[in-house]
Amino acid sequence: IDLALHDLAAGDRTGAAAGLDLVLAAAPDEPRARFYRAVVADLCGEDSAEATLRDLAAGDGPFADRARRHLEDRSRSTREASAADD
Repeated sequence: IDLALHDLAAGDRTGAAAGLDLVLAAAPDEPRARFYRAVVADLCGEDSAEATLRDLAAGDGPFADRARRHLEDRSRSTREASAADD
């Protein structure tokens, strides 16, 4: 997971996604990997991002909180972009 996050920090979304996909192939319920894979998916415009973030947000734990914050930030950004277009 850490190597994938390093890729993400370096701007390599494709590398980050591939690394996280490897982790999730071995441990599909790993919350940290699920969260960061959903964030990468969101950054890449993948349709699965919101559903995964909502699923994580409905649970408990630190990644549930992070997923909720990410969804709130995402919603706020969308509203602000919409207001700027008006």
